[in-house]
Amino acid sequence: MPLFLPPQTPSFEVSGGEFRLDGKRFVIHSGEMHYPRVPRPYWRDRMKKMKAMGLNTLCTYVFWNLHESREGKFDFSGDLDLAAYLKTAQEEGLMVILRPGPYICTELDFGGYPAWLLKNRETRVRSLNPTFKNAAGRYLDKVGTIARPFLRKNGGPIIMAQVENEYGSYGADHEYMTWCRDRMKWAGFDCQLMTSDGPGESNLKGGMIDGAVATVNFGGGAPGAFDALQKLRPGSPRMIGEYWFGWFDHVGRRHHTTAIEPHLEDLRWCLKNRVSFNLYMFHGGSNFGFMPGSNGSGDTFDLDTQSYDYDAPLDESGRPTPKFFAVRKLIEEETRMALPPIPETPPTVAVPSFKLEEYAPLWKNTPTLLVGKPTFEEADQAYGFMEYSTDLPAAGRQTLELSRYGDYVIVYVDGKRVGTLDRRKREKTLEIDVPKEGVRLSLLVEVHSRI
Repeated sequence: MPLFLPPQTPSFEVSGGEFRLDGKRFVIHSGEMHYPRVPRPYWRDRMKKMKAMGLNTLCTYVFWNLHESREGKFDFSGDLDLAAYLKTAQEEGLMVILRPGPYICTELDFGGYPAWLLKNRETRVRSLNPTFKNAAGRYLDKVGTIARPFLRKNGGPIIMAQVENEYGSYGADHEYMTWCRDRMKWAGFDCQLMTSDGPGESNLKGGMIDGAVATVNFGGGAPGAFDALQKLRPGSPRMIGEYWFGWFDHVGRRHHTTAIEPHLEDLRWCLKNRVSFNLYMFHGGSNFGFMPGSNGSGDTFDLDTQSYDYDAPLDESGRPTPKFFAVRKLIEEETRMALPPIPETPPTVAVPSFKLEEYAPLWKNTPTLLVGKPTFEEADQAYGFMEYSTDLPAAGRQTLELSRYGDYVIVYVDGKRVGTLDRRKREKTLEIDVPKEGVRLSLLVEVHSRI
């Protein structure tokens, strides 16, 4: 008589120091790709290429600042359709690691926080501040509602969800991290949770919490990178939360590239030792619009570029690079899997030449602003330009001094452009000539990015 076994209930769990998918041992071979950085018509093409390189999992952040750019008004449409992205990944046979933050970094403006959080000057992000907790909780509830049907236990592709992001590099407030973990559970993330932190005992201690798998992030030296993690969490699964396969770029600097051979040696070690990994990035795409973030502290300010190419296996436009072919070959050799063929890259769109025949004079289209010196956030304007103006009380040669501004200022005296101040260059003073008493000084301030 034939033996019929009941179908395996979909599941993902940690057992015996290993990941298990639907009851079977599972090693995560993941690649990072963010849906807002890739136009929706190309999602499926990129996912097919992910499979063709030998990966079985897609990892993505969720971008709070894009989904709730206006307080209380959520947008999950078009390129921001998270449910469609998850559904496409499932159709392409990819598991998913979801990273909702609320802080995500990822070289994004304000680390992925919406700008309106700064409107209330009492708000303190990445803390137990009540105003922040209320806003972050509402956001997590919304994301949880969308993600819940896609959890593995419900037959979907989401196998893990990440709590916060590299918090150990920022602080060690375990009450805050515990709140993040519990608030995610309350929002519906009834799945395996994880944390992701930089290498070293201090970073890991700061970000680790009970009830979440601890992963470690680095860009080289895999064999020795788990020593601190195994000391703190002996017997836990070994996973690289982010293997930095390239690097991001700053405006005015050379494009970053990294040598492939050291990366291949690390991946070979992972494959031989059944160590899970997530390649950051598999495909970086583009920072559209006002998405780019920045790095800095004190007087330093480095703006990230619109391109998020990251020297990844797929370049910014989705074409396979030498890294892609090298990793595909390595995975084929080590796993002895027959990988699917590489899809043809969609053709480049040709844009015909055109003329710009209309313009709008700046000073005839400047709206009336608030009285005083409001910040962009207080004026409910996250990006773009704001004019700050006053009438000068005296004529003559004068020094304009701005000790703090963000991030680029075009200076006008009596309607004429007389100079600029650039935060990247640490410029704080400008000599100006005032023709007569009472003329208008206008500062046209452009915000580039919030650190």
